[in-house]
Amino acid sequence: MKAAKPRILVFSPFYPPFVGGLCSHAEQWNQHLAQAGYQITVFTPLTAAGGLMQDKTTLNLTVYRYPAFNLIPNYPVPQVWRPLFWQLLRQALSPHPHIIVTRTRFFFTSLFGTIIARFYRIKHLHIEHGSDYVQFKIPLANLLARLYDHTLGRFVLRKANTVIANSLASGRFVRRLTGITNVQVIYRGLDNRTIQNTPADPDIKKHHPDRVIITYLGRLITGKGVADLLQAVSLLPPLPIHILIIGDGPQRPNLKSLTRKLNLNSIVTFTGEKSFPQAIAYLKSSDIFVHPSYAEGIPTAVIEAALCQTAIIATKVGGTPEIVTNQAAIFVKPHQPAQIASALRKLIQNPALRRQLSQAAHAETNHKFTWKSSLQKYENLFT
Repeated sequence: MKAAKPRILVFSPFYPPFVGGLCSHAEQWNQHLAQAGYQITVFTPLTAAGGLMQDKTTLNLTVYRYPAFNLIPNYPVPQVWRPLFWQLLRQALSPHPHIIVTRTRFFFTSLFGTIIARFYRIKHLHIEHGSDYVQFKIPLANLLARLYDHTLGRFVLRKANTVIANSLASGRFVRRLTGITNVQVIYRGLDNRTIQNTPADPDIKKHHPDRVIITYLGRLITGKGVADLLQAVSLLPPLPIHILIIGDGPQRPNLKSLTRKLNLNSIVTFTGEKSFPQAIAYLKSSDIFVHPSYAEGIPTAVIEAALCQTAIIATKVGGTPEIVTNQAAIFVKPHQPAQIASALRKLIQNPALRRQLSQAAHAETNHKFTWKSSLQKYENLFT
């Protein structure tokens, strides 16, 4: 008889309806494994983005969202004093899982998942998305983040039975932080067929005729460097452009204030969060995609832009150079608005170069980030 597939309990720091690259990776990873017959249970914070406390999304996939609050933006902390938290945890642990999965060492969910795995003696697989220390605007916060990584973050990584990095850059960071040498790299997959079949949004060019559309897609947090993009645009001479900022997050009010201060209101649109098909439609309607992040594991938005055949300007951080090469994108240094401005001017004035870069990026990524390849490697680990 064929052996039953293991039951997997995933401690996820975020989960839809929360939006972000980690969320999309976690959700699609769970969905594909559930479709393959694995029993997947997710234990995740109930964030401001909403969602049901208990959500059985498919036959083999159940999500438990426990009560939590944000001590600082984007770092949910569970309300462990509430009986409901422990009630949901007991439900998530029943029936007893064979494998516990945690994601990214610096979230509480990874620390708690590690403790639960050790207490119940359950095999523990950790997936690391980060490739550097967490970066904040406040120096003291950066110091505390490093202290956390060298204590509790290192504890999570060292106590896992297996550590998977989602990029070579993440793997190097894990080895540097912990000394662990046997870190396997498994790239995330994307639903390439959905991207391929999604048409461009016809209203973008209709509302901004004869303009070059420049887009950012992602969370509006300090580490994504969106303020550098706005500063870069302010350095450009008058050009026929329009900027789309797609996404939401705690930095949105500050970024809108900066837009007003730089007199960019007439050429910058904050769209808010968009569904996956809407975001892809916007990317396909864009001429240039800018990713000015300060640190990354493997940025999903860059992969999506490449698959949408949009010319890419990106900071050379983390796993970004593993997605596209110098022949398929223009790379700049982080924290350098002047370099972004120079790259923008070059691409705005050269449609042929935009086409060349976008076609090269699509060719480099089209078969590299597939769920079939990714999940086969995970299944080999499970068995």
